[in-house]
Amino acid sequence: MHTWIDALLACPACSAPILRKTGALLSCSGCCAEYPVVDGIPLLIPPDDYSDAVVDISEATGISDAARIERALTTAIRYRLHRPQLRSEFGGVVDRYVEIQRSESNIADNSLQPLSLIAEYFNPTFFANTIDHRSIRVRNQSNIVIASSDEKPFHLSYWLYDTNDNPIEGIRTRLPIPLQPGDELTVPLQIKLPLPGIYRIDVLLVREHEKWFFENILLTRQLTVVDFPGASSPIEFGDHPGPFDIEIDLKESGNVFKRSIEFLKENSARELLALEIACGSDPLTLRFSVPGVKAIASDLALPQLLLGAAGRFGNNGIPDMFDFVCCNFDAPPFRGGAFDVIVIAAALHHMRDLVATLKMMKRLLNFGGAIVLVREPAKIAADDPTFLSELKNGFNEQQFVLAEYHEMYSRANIRPIYERIDFDCSYKAICVSQSD
Repeated sequence: MHTWIDALLACPACSAPILRKTGALLSCSGCCAEYPVVDGIPLLIPPDDYSDAVVDISEATGISDAARIERALTTAIRYRLHRPQLRSEFGGVVDRYVEIQRSESNIADNSLQPLSLIAEYFNPTFFANTIDHRSIRVRNQSNIVIASSDEKPFHLSYWLYDTNDNPIEGIRTRLPIPLQPGDELTVPLQIKLPLPGIYRIDVLLVREHEKWFFENILLTRQLTVVDFPGASSPIEFGDHPGPFDIEIDLKESGNVFKRSIEFLKENSARELLALEIACGSDPLTLRFSVPGVKAIASDLALPQLLLGAAGRFGNNGIPDMFDFVCCNFDAPPFRGGAFDVIVIAAALHHMRDLVATLKMMKRLLNFGGAIVLVREPAKIAADDPTFLSELKNGFNEQQFVLAEYHEMYSRANIRPIYERIDFDCSYKAICVSQSD
């Protein structure tokens, strides 16, 4: 841990701007909370916000051999990080844990309101005579499993109403995985658009051969359906032959990050500060480090940060221009306005509330700073095996279309100054505050 980050840190519990180091602890001068420093990486997470996974799994499974569980988790993490083809090994660990935690109930619905709406990014403009998507995040507030694989399957659907209140029944959208009681799931809702005009949409659950849950309308919005424009999009599209190539995609992501630095340096010759969120074991800001930019890579998972530091630097230590911080971005341990650029790579779509995350990023930006999003999904592939596997393994996977990103930006009061899509699915953007 380098001394230059001291001026950037704040207590995640009380936001006091001064943390003092005493041995292997950082102490808050405001609330006196103490945070450990593990192998040079500060663990700036309030103690109530984390638990010991080994202990949790041991209690849930009844396996008393903690070393066995720890070996399984460590093996799973290493396989997942370094050998993508062995993802199923990680999935097996999670599946076995979840299988013990829950079992599917017999579906006997007694609830008039089985779902509640958690989030949506419903851009109201659509193109006529197309099928588009809007993501609906719902929570199962009933005591049953809501699934699309039963004899009487549950689907998300909708009704459209024109200006004369004439109804149009919507097409169905399957739930990608069964939704357990109390769980949340983001479903990419398919919408078949009619002729141009103004419509109202009511989104709700339907159980085939049984009922529409009109008592449980999840969302009502006005839609504007227009003719498809002939003008070309200002978004850049990568021209890459062949299937998706992660190394090429990473290189293009690095180019977008460097482009943001060039943009910022047009207005400032000083040293810039960068923050990367959810960096995992291979921070983009380190892989594509830029001279004159100090960077902090942060993640909730301390093992991934430790693997990243060890894998990248060996025994040579962390360079003076780079450091790691373990934290939960729900309570980021950084001072407001501290950073010139904030980077998030292939992780925004994992956040529970994307608009809230973008607003938090904006709060941490210096005046005139930039938010860089790279490697985010830009194509709906609800039947993709990897997407389904991740969902089943407990990951908060979500998929969005371009119109939804633009709706998120509008709600967060930021705007894109550069957008790019590679391989027809990997979205990248540089955003600034709307007030700039």
